[in-house]
Amino acid sequence: MLTPAPVHIGTAPLVLARRQEALPTRPSGGLVRGRWLTTASLLFAGAFLHGGAQCQPAARRVFQVDVPAPTKDKPQSKLWFAHGDWWAWLPVKGGSAVWRRAGGEWRRESHLDQSLMGLPGQADVWADKDGVRAVLAAPDALAVVHLRWDRAERKYRLGGPPARIALPRTSGAPPDLETATIARDSRGRWWLAYNSRRSMWVRWSRGNPGASWSEPVMITSTKASADDLCAIVAVRDRVGVIWSDQVQDAILVRWREDRSPPDRWVSGVNYFFGLTTTISPGQRQLPCGS
Repeated sequence: MLTPAPVHIGTAPLVLARRQEALPTRPSGGLVRGRWLTTASLLFAGAFLHGGAQCQPAARRVFQVDVPAPTKDKPQSKLWFAHGDWWAWLPVKGGSAVWRRAGGEWRRESHLDQSLMGLPGQADVWADKDGVRAVLAAPDALAVVHLRWDRAERKYRLGGPPARIALPRTSGAPPDLETATIARDSRGRWWLAYNSRRSMWVRWSRGNPGASWSEPVMITSTKASADDLCAIVAVRDRVGVIWSDQVQDAILVRWREDRSPPDRWVSGVNYFFGLTTTISPGQRQLPCGS
């Protein structure tokens, strides 16, 4: 069951929806990390929590960024709860920025600004107790950024140089990557999934902590429409990619087991026909037990 509530980010009202069935990964350090599959647009819950463990829907502007539609309608997670506070990673002109909700208000973590300028702006975030990993997406490039938690200063610091990934170009065709998502499997390998040239692609990390990445592997066998998207989820001992295909009027899912070589995916694809083609797996932390 989805429960909508209006939330305002900048000047654009968004809709917050919550689903009771999550696909959880390992909870750690008071932070619960899950990928949620909904049929709503990407949801931003920044104003949803107020005052510790009491959940109170809100319909007010919480802060404003200098780009339009900062969360858009993409299947990316931009909000997480860790170390007693809520955090948000949103695009700004020239890059992206991280905000922290402390003392009842959102404050920009300006010490990270210089490290994030010049990188793509649209972030998908994976958080745990020790740090944050985010994939940043632009039409022609990806970047993966690691933030580590500094216990002494109680703030995030850059965990190393960002990994920049240039995408192959098709002669005469404009860059068309619309979104990308990130996940970590049970063996610590990082995964990216994204759309490009009407197909869905994955890459995996090589070495630790994911500073280098594999070449892209296409996991779709037929062309989707130019407006279709995908997202990656990690569930127990496997990783799956879910994508929309408006040509077939379907949602499709393909899986792989973590014990298998990274380029080996289950050959079969699950089809769900006649469903909405909006995919929104989002990160949710649940301190309210909802």
